[in-house]
Amino acid sequence: MNVDGSTLPMLFQRGEIDFQNNFIDPDFLRYRQDPGFQRLLQIVEGTSPTYVFLNCELPPFTNRLVRHAMNYAVNKEALVRELTEEGCLNNAFYSSPKVQQLWQAAATELDADRRRQLYQQIERLIVEDAPWIFLCQMNHPSISQPWLKGVRIRGLWPSARLENCWIER
Repeated sequence: MNVDGSTLPMLFQRGEIDFQNNFIDPDFLRYRQDPGFQRLLQIVEGTSPTYVFLNCELPPFTNRLVRHAMNYAVNKEALVRELTEEGCLNNAFYSSPKVQQLWQAAATELDADRRRQLYQQIERLIVEDAPWIFLCQMNHPSISQPWLKGVRIRGLWPSARLENCWIER
């Protein structure tokens, strides 16, 4: 179903859709404050990093120490407020052969523990290189009808996988 995001809460309230995620703040607040919806709401907290890209190809951001300094110098609360009100997208032009190599290795690794270790290495390298100003960890809220069973919300993209769900009315 391809529906405008502003109509999804109405469709959910009428029982015309079984599941909704990635909703806007007013809808989230309404779901959270309404006792009828509170029990249907699921939140995976703080698993999605939000950041501002720094263009690593242009001075002074070619210098890793400058990028580290930017992470400490920025008023992150004010910036999060501004970005959530205005919206912003920029690209960092970040490039790391080591990260790329690890990324390719992780994509083909079948052993889950080894794959997790590779992703942890990638994360450490990216944090060390500081191509972004890390602002906060975003929550992943979702809401599902009581008849939709087997919903599993996770902190990774996509935040919900519905192939193992079923309807029980």
